[in-house]
Amino acid sequence: MKIDQDQIFQGKNENCLDNSFLSSLKPLFKHGVEYIGIINERGRLVDAIYKNQMDMPGGQLEMFFMGIRLQCSMQKDFDGMMSTLSHILMERENLKTLCIPILSFIVLVVMGKKANHRKIVEKITHAVTRLDKIQ
Repeated sequence: MKIDQDQIFQGKNENCLDNSFLSSLKPLFKHGVEYIGIINERGRLVDAIYKNQMDMPGGQLEMFFMGIRLQCSMQKDFDGMMSTLSHILMERENLKTLCIPILSFIVLVVMGKKANHRKIVEKITHAVTRLDKIQ
């Protein structure tokens, strides 16, 4: 199922990604998700909820978030030629990292290797459509 994010997020403002949005994603922990964070346009972590905290020293964690931001920004440069970026998935030996651009933010999801990332993308996108503070 192709999700047209431009249409879903049209008319929403940046303030709609607040604590209520992250709280609405807590049920994802039952589906293999370990960590959900919101990264701003500068590559800084704005807020996060987690089952297990990311185990990295502070400086490396900041670099990790900035790298996620840079990767998504570089891919979005090709939206006009290749269609809108829905998400970026990185698989490692024991986990998956999912990055979903929403407005000027990146929703970062770290999950177990067996988690169904397509279902998680769908649930996060659906959570954005239900936000109460839509303008």
